[in-house]
Amino acid sequence: MRNRNKIVISMTIFFIMIIDISLIFNNNVWCDEAASINLSRCSFGDIIKYASMDFHPPLYYFLLKITGVFFHDALWGYKLVSIIPVVITMIVVDKWILANVKNNSLWSAVVFSLLMGLSPCNMGKNVEVRMYTWAALWVTLFLLSSLEITINHNSKRAYISLILSGIAACYTHYFAILTIACISIFTIFNLVTKKSPNLKYFLYSLGGIIIMFIPWVPSLYKQMNSNIKGWTIHLTINFEYFVNSFRYPFEGDYSASFTSEFTIILWGVIVGLSIYTITKLYKKTCSDNFVSKIALQCIGSFVMVVCLAYIISKLFHPILMRRYLFPAISLLWLSVSLMLSDIEINNKERCFVFSLIAIMGLNAYATSRTREYNTGTNDTLKFFNDNLNKGDVLINDLEICACWELSYYLPDYTNYYYEDGKVYENDGITPWYLDSSFDVYSSDKIIWYLCKNDVQIDFTRLQTNGYKIDSVYKGNLDNYYYFTIYKIEKTNE
Repeated sequence: MRNRNKIVISMTIFFIMIIDISLIFNNNVWCDEAASINLSRCSFGDIIKYASMDFHPPLYYFLLKITGVFFHDALWGYKLVSIIPVVITMIVVDKWILANVKNNSLWSAVVFSLLMGLSPCNMGKNVEVRMYTWAALWVTLFLLSSLEITINHNSKRAYISLILSGIAACYTHYFAILTIACISIFTIFNLVTKKSPNLKYFLYSLGGIIIMFIPWVPSLYKQMNSNIKGWTIHLTINFEYFVNSFRYPFEGDYSASFTSEFTIILWGVIVGLSIYTITKLYKKTCSDNFVSKIALQCIGSFVMVVCLAYIISKLFHPILMRRYLFPAISLLWLSVSLMLSDIEINNKERCFVFSLIAIMGLNAYATSRTREYNTGTNDTLKFFNDNLNKGDVLINDLEICACWELSYYLPDYTNYYYEDGKVYENDGITPWYLDSSFDVYSSDKIIWYLCKNDVQIDFTRLQTNGYKIDSVYKGNLDNYYYFTIYKIEKTNE
């Protein structure tokens, strides 16, 4: 039986790996991915400098820099690095489930792995050149370490894992900090309730994590109070946005083909499972009270993260972006899989659960496949490579973040952002409006102007100053930035 469980779980994890790997062999990045790679190409000192002004700590960028050297700056290598923590998460959680869940442990482990691979939010983030999957891994290890401390009075390994994963989470993503804080609240409650002698050692461990994070606190404070143009999250964080944030696990970032009705059904299943589990705990009819309590603790932590992010956004600074919830996503999937383990269901009911996951996964894969492969990026880059010459200048009026992609794809050319009659240089990493001394109306360089909709640059003035203007190409990057390319060149007349 044990060998059979290992084989089934290994096949499930391998299946998820194949799906993720099938999405990495392309030349497509969105602006945040481009900025991550651009930053990783800097020195370690510059990474710390830029990260201290950005919204994320530097640990992931260090890892990405090492990756770039190992994989010779190949994009598929950068994307592969995001798959690695997903695989580790599935392995450690499935192993924990098999060791601690008494009933239907194989069923529970398979469901967890499928959700980690086939949910829309995971399908996109698992192959994205960002820190989210690593943040989710550190959070998961912190959770499992906390659970081990709750039940084991003498586990030095658990304390070491708790401290290391906690520090790594803090230096990877701020929402990972929020998530481990929520996990810690539940853990402290459990230890107090049990009158466990581990409480003081757990608090000492949290104190150690906080002390190790203190050097970064000034950077966090500066970021939270930043008024730099282009940095602030420009979102209206109202109650409707808060409620819609719960759609993220089942819709991800690109949910055009998902229906609200299907998301409601899935959340209805989760709420139903939660009520059922609470009822069984109250009636003391659970097959395993410990596992049921963990399931509720996990979903409680996920909900608490969303609520705290909303409160902070309303009281202090807007931080609630849906994709920032990803560090807590493994908690939600673990909760679902554990609650299902306590229900005796027949094969038809299991097929129903698998069908819901399959429908979600097929739609997510189609969306992700389109996002990664069916874009006009390669055709647009071919045009640039065939026509640009050394010394040419790129100007766009798309948005400041488009400079990040242009800097990634065309690192040998200076690119500027045009807004409100001024041309701003950008470093390809930050959302800052830098030097604005470049004068488009008197330059002797060839300018390639990427225009989103209406022309912002004064063409009449350019023509009066002796410039020739030609519309030469309709471009597209990442199926997100669509633009017309104008070639602006000073004539000899």
